Amino acid sequence: METGGSVESGFIISPMSQTISLKAGETYEGEILVAVPKAAKKNLKYQAALYPFSVSGGDYAMDFSTMSDWSQIVQWTTLENDAGELEPDGKAKVKFIIKVPETAPAGGQYAMIGIRSVSLEAPSTVNDTYEMASLIYAEVEGETKHEGEILENKITSFVTSGVPEVSTKLQNSGNVHETAEMKLTVKNVFGGGEISLSEDGKNEYSVIVMPDSTRDFTRELANMPALGVFEVTQDISFLGENSSVTSLVFICPIWFLALAIATVAAIIGVIVGGIIKRHKRPKIALEPKD
Repeated sequence: METGGSVESGFIISPMSQTISLKAGETYEGEILVAVPKAAKKNLKYQAALYPFSVSGGDYAMDFSTMSDWSQIVQWTTLENDAGELEPDGKAKVKFIIKVPETAPAGGQYAMIGIRSVSLEAPSTVNDTYEMASLIYAEVEGETKHEGEILENKITSFVTSGVPEVSTKLQNSGNVHETAEMKLTVKNVFGGGEISLSEDGKNEYSVIVMPDSTRDFTRELANMPALGVFEVTQDISFLGENSSVTSLVFICPIWFLALAIATVAAIIGVIVGGIIKRHKRPKIALEPKD
């Protein structure tokens, strides 16, 4: 999560998220990398801290303050090298050590390592402060429950402004996070072949669904032409269930719709005007022949 700052005070962390497996009674060691770009003009000091990670609502608003049964991992974890100073092009490894208790419950555990960096030249200036997060998705081995279903697979069929969207609702009633795999296929009905929705040419993506939750996920179909008719298919695979929906999507901007209506109205006006004019034309009486 980035809360502000200039390019000069920016930094990067890697990975932004990681999935790990844990066993009760064992110790796990991991790390994240903190780096300052070579182009930075200032030294930065960083500070790492551990927070619980959960979500709320169908839109998955992230919560980094509420402790729950799913965030006990925070109490099992300690950080090493959690503070320091970095020069431009400098790197540091923040180590996290998880001592899993024998009584650890099976299933998902979630935490966030937050990294805060402040410019040494202006430590009190809000604009020189950055915060970023590295999420930990952990699964403690044992009696895990993998249950859930696809509740919705929907495609917007008519768009007059903005871009078309596909929406998905996924329910995870188990005790560990699950991953849903999705694939989009977009074809131009009037030719032009398949349309790529991303720079890498792949129309496949995945989303994580937290335990005991329902996730509403919406994706905009970027890189779509501003006008046309398209055949869109969304395939979803989640917990062994597959869902496929295909729909024709009409993209018709309001200006084009207004122009079409005006054109049709003008044509109808010409036709009606012609009919009225023909009916009003005076009749010429024919003189009888001798």
